[in-house]
Amino acid sequence: MTIIFKNIFKYLTEDKDFYKRLLYLAIPIIIQDLISSTINTLDTVMISSLGISQLTAVGLSNQVFFLFSMLLSGITAGSGIFTGQFWGKDKNIANIHKTIGLSMSLSLILSIIFFIIAFFIPGTVMSIYSDCSTDVIDFGIEYLKTIGSSYFLTAITMSISVTLKSIGNPMIPMIASFAALFANALFNYIFIFVLNLSVYGAALSTVIARLLELIIIVIYILKLKIPIISSLNGYLNFDLSFIKDYLKVAMPVIINVFFWALGTTIYTIIYGITGKNGQGAVQVAMTVQNFFIVFGMSIGNACTFLLANLLGAAKYPKAKSYAKKCLILAGAISIIFGALVMLTADYLIIPFKLEQDVANSAFSILKIVAVMIFFKTINFTAIVGVLRSGGDTFFCFLIDLISVWGVGIPLALYGAYVLKTTILWLYILVSCEEFLKSILCLLRVRTGKWLKRVV
Repeated sequence: MTIIFKNIFKYLTEDKDFYKRLLYLAIPIIIQDLISSTINTLDTVMISSLGISQLTAVGLSNQVFFLFSMLLSGITAGSGIFTGQFWGKDKNIANIHKTIGLSMSLSLILSIIFFIIAFFIPGTVMSIYSDCSTDVIDFGIEYLKTIGSSYFLTAITMSISVTLKSIGNPMIPMIASFAALFANALFNYIFIFVLNLSVYGAALSTVIARLLELIIIVIYILKLKIPIISSLNGYLNFDLSFIKDYLKVAMPVIINVFFWALGTTIYTIIYGITGKNGQGAVQVAMTVQNFFIVFGMSIGNACTFLLANLLGAAKYPKAKSYAKKCLILAGAISIIFGALVMLTADYLIIPFKLEQDVANSAFSILKIVAVMIFFKTINFTAIVGVLRSGGDTFFCFLIDLISVWGVGIPLALYGAYVLKTTILWLYILVSCEEFLKSILCLLRVRTGKWLKRVV
C-alpha cells in the first residue's frame, strides 16, 4: 500500500503546474468545507444534547434546505462553467457580469419559492418527511419558520462565491465562511445553552451567520476592487439568446440535482419507517461522513474551476490529463479518510450522547460509510469536477437518474416494505447505487466526449 501511494504521489507531482494550480484552488475550498463540516458537526452535537426528538426534527427540517441548496447548486453550476470558461478564454468581464446577473436572478426566484414553503406550510413539509411523534413535527415547524429567511442570503452568497472561485479568488469565500461558521457556533451556544431557545435558537444563529457571511464577501469585493462589480444594467444585460445558451448547460444540472435530491429525500422518508431512532442514527452517521469526505470532494470542486479555465482556453489535452490526476488524487485521499472512519468509529459517536440502541445503529452505519467514502468521492469528482466542466451535463443527469431511480430507490423500497429490514440494511441497499454510478462515470470520463468549450 505504501508503494502504491508513493507512485501516486510521484505521478501527481511530475507536473508542477498541475498541483500548484489545483492546490491554489483546492486548499481554500478544503479549509472552507472542513470548517463548515466541523461547525455543522458541532451544531449537531449541541442539538443532540437537547434530545433525540430535537435532533431528528432539525435533521428532517434541513432536508428542505438540502433540496434548496441542490437546486441552487444546479443554477450556480451553470454560472461556474460559463464564468470559468469566459475567464480562461479572454477574461470577458462583460459576459461574466451577465452570467452573474442571470445566475442571481434565477437563484433569488428559487429562494422565494422555498421561503414560502418553509414559512407558510412547514407542518405539511414535516408530515411528508416523518410520521414520527408530534413533538418531532412541532420542533421541525419551529425550526423551518425561522430558517426560511436565510434562503435569500444563501442564494446571493452562493452566486457570488462561485463566481469568485471561477476567476481564481477562492480565499474570499473561505474567509467569509470561516467567520460565519464561527459566529454560528458561538450564537448556537448562547441561544441553546444560555438563553434556552432550543431549536429556534439553532435556526436563528444560522440566519445571523448567513448574513455575516454575505456582508464580509461584499466588503472584500469592494475593498479589493475585484472586477465583478457592475451597474444593474450590466448584470441584467442578457438577452434571450444568452439565456438559452446558459440554460442549455444549466438546465440539465438543475433537473439532475432536483431528481437526485428528490431521491435522497425519498431515502429519508424510507428511513423514517424505522422510527425516529433510525432516522437519528442516520443523521449522526451522515454528519460524521460529511466531515471526513470534504477533503476528497474539495478536490472535485477545485477541479471544476481548473478544468473550466483550461477548456475555455481550448487546452484539451492538458484538461484531459488534469482530469485523470484529479480523480486519482481524490480517490487516494478518500481511501485514507475512509480508513480513519473505520478505525475510529467507536469514538466518533461518543460526543453525540446517544441512547444505546441509536449509538449501536450509528456505529454500524459508520462502518458502511467508511467504505462508501471512496465511491462517493470518485462519483462527485467525476460528475461535478470533470464532466460538468465541459458542459456534459445531460449525461450527468442520465447517470444519476439510472443510479438513484433505477437502483437505489427500488432497492430501498424493497428493503423497507417487502423485507421490512433494519436501518443498517436499508442504508446498505441505498448505497448500492454508488457502485453502478462509479462505473458509468469513469467510462464517460475515459471517452473524452466532455472535452468541449461552451462559450
